[in-house]
Amino acid sequence: MHPAGPGGSYPGTEVTTVSMAATPNEQRPARPARPLTQYETLLIAEPSFEKEQADDFIKKFESTVVKHGGKFTKSTDWGKRKLAYEIKKHPDGYYLLIDFEGSGDCVRKVEGYLNLQSTVLRHCTVVKPKRKVTAAPTPPVQG
Repeated sequence: MHPAGPGGSYPGTEVTTVSMAATPNEQRPARPARPLTQYETLLIAEPSFEKEQADDFIKKFESTVVKHGGKFTKSTDWGKRKLAYEIKKHPDGYYLLIDFEGSGDCVRKVEGYLNLQSTVLRHCTVVKPKRKVTAAPTPPVQG
């Protein structure tokens, strides 16, 4: 005879199966909303880009971010600069730095939008580093 007995299990080691699926009348608790991550995008546009075009581009970029659940923070126009090497036969480029908050899905949509823009030569989106707030050192006590 088997040492576990006729039932095939040792006494006191019965396995109980619990279903984690919600019944039709019962809903799972909602997950707490994750905070939006801060990103910054640096892009280089063709040198023929003008200030008015940059303003229109930023408005479209902002609407794309907001449409996909993000929040536009700010933009900085760096203007026309000399490139270290030619990109698509352009020796110069028009630089824009754009800060926004969003989820990973929002970033994918923004990157897709930038890939479709013929005036954008290069772009890079990165997570903005979190700044550590440190207290100012206290002066030594004279005593």
